[in-house]
Amino acid sequence: MRFHDIRHTYASILLSRGESPVYVKEQLGHSSIQMTVYIYGHLIPGGNRQAVNALDDFATNRNLSATTKN
Repeated sequence: MRFHDIRHTYASILLSRGESPVYVKEQLGHSSIQMTVYIYGHLIPGGNRQAVNALDDFATNRNLSATTKN
């Protein structure tokens, strides 16, 4: 096991337990939050849920407005 593997595990555990990505960024010394989210974003609980919900709302509203015009 390399040091980098331990570092990655540490970040993964923090994010999967709901720790702030900003805190993880600071702990790892990343130059930007974008770098942290790019690498570990898939581990942020519910991270994509807001985007999916927004897309679902958009599609639902679009379908409703299309059916009410007819």
